[in-house]
Amino acid sequence: DVFAFRGVPAAWKEELVWGTDVSVRTATENERKKLHRIGGEPVIATLALGEGGAIELAARAENKDALLGPFATADHRSPVPAPD
Repeated sequence: DVFAFRGVPAAWKEELVWGTDVSVRTATENERKKLHRIGGEPVIATLALGEGGAIELAARAENKDALLGPFATADHRSPVPAPD
């Protein structure tokens, strides 16, 4: 599945990445200091990329399901098969 994002504030370039798997965890104390504008209990999602590597995304805990998208009901320990 594809994750689309744009940097803020006012970044004009959009990025699209192909995600194959995701894992979610609560942010560490150190990460929370950097993410103070997100809210008191941010979560960090690590999105495995189809071309290799990974990116980390942060969101408010109440937005976790929206961040997970189609992976919200998947078993996050096993990769999603790539389309044929």
